[in-house]
Amino acid sequence: ENIEVKGVTRSSCIVDWDPPSKDGGKPVNNYILEKRQVGRTTWTTVDANIVKTAYTISNLVEGNKYNFRIIAENDFGPGAPGETEEPTLAQDPVDQPSIPKNVRITEITPTHISLRWTKPDYDGGSRITSYIVEMRFTDSEEWVKCTQINALRYTITEVIPNQDYMLRIFAQNTGAMSVPKEIGPVTAKEPIMPATLDLSALPGDEVIVKQGSDWTISIPYQGYPAPTAQWFRGMGNLRETNRVSTKTGGGVTMLSIRQVLKADGGKYSVQVSNPAGSQTADINVKIIGRPGPPNGPVVIEDVTPESCVLNWKPPTDDGGSDVTNYVIEKSDNRGATWVYVSSGVKRHQLKVTKLTENKEYLFKISAENRFGVGSPLKSDSVVAKLPYDPPSEPRNPTVSDVCRDSMTISWEESASDGGSEITGYICERKERNSNRWVKINRVPMKHLT
Repeated sequence: ENIEVKGVTRSSCIVDWDPPSKDGGKPVNNYILEKRQVGRTTWTTVDANIVKTAYTISNLVEGNKYNFRIIAENDFGPGAPGETEEPTLAQDPVDQPSIPKNVRITEITPTHISLRWTKPDYDGGSRITSYIVEMRFTDSEEWVKCTQINALRYTITEVIPNQDYMLRIFAQNTGAMSVPKEIGPVTAKEPIMPATLDLSALPGDEVIVKQGSDWTISIPYQGYPAPTAQWFRGMGNLRETNRVSTKTGGGVTMLSIRQVLKADGGKYSVQVSNPAGSQTADINVKIIGRPGPPNGPVVIEDVTPESCVLNWKPPTDDGGSDVTNYVIEKSDNRGATWVYVSSGVKRHQLKVTKLTENKEYLFKISAENRFGVGSPLKSDSVVAKLPYDPPSEPRNPTVSDVCRDSMTISWEESASDGGSEITGYICERKERNSNRWVKINRVPMKHLT
């Protein structure tokens, strides 16, 4: 009597019972325990020599349902069996699932109410098998079951126009049912719901987007009549291109940008509106990626025939990541081809060596961060030479006071000093029929005679 099954797992359970109220005139010697899988007709003996009123059954098959029966036996033989009232499912214990999430009304009319929801956060350790939708009049305590389905949406059609209802949804797993999620009151009539935006999915005041990536932001909205959406950039309407586009429908408005550029950063706004109201949200987009060009101009100092020193300033835009180094390149053919000078410069200055005298050079400098090398800053051209030229020839040389062993030579100053003060003059002579010039003075003379 009072047969009870407890401690059920996927492979075992405990069956206990009370002794029979009538022992047939002789004490009960033992009990016989039998099981039968649901769907079969034969009983199988589990144990025929049980002296206690409880027994642990093992070797059950997970997912199968079983009936059990107990037969008491005394000296006169076995009695009539006592059987469990309901079959037992061999499975591990399951918890109650959490409530369905994001339960919302998607449409209301005088003839139907449409609902949507998402799966609960916790399924109780067993898969969700169905959802139960119930409703009641607001002035009644009696709930009426509308459906039990395994979908995430349902439309209730058994409604009375202009009647107020309360609605609730349960999540059901293989062994337990959740606490219900209740919404309402809801009136079965053409609704007027102001347009609103669901901003819960936004990451905060600023959205970080990587340069060069494809980016989409989706913002759910609701309202009735169905709202319209408008996107803005800065203070004006968003201009759509083959890279930048928007899409609105199905309760979601989206902004998509393909191959994001640095210039795509800034403030975007979206507004949804219908006759019942409107809402606007701002999204500040920060683009991270390669840094911008260093700040110029490139200052070139200490130019010699073999070297020069480049100076620059760090970029205004570091790409959202610290600049790690600078890449320096040079060209001696007006930018037709470029040659790396150095790619590991940490400072804002570099001495470039191994230049060729009198060649004209261009330089470009690029900042680098963890996202890559940014666009370059180009220098003006510079010639690898000293900062001055040779002076021009002395003017109007004349010979006077010619004697057997001497003469006087006079001249005027050079028209150009080459950019540096003339330090002196060197005089040379040669025989009439000779090609060899010989210096007269080895130390430059300051005077002009």
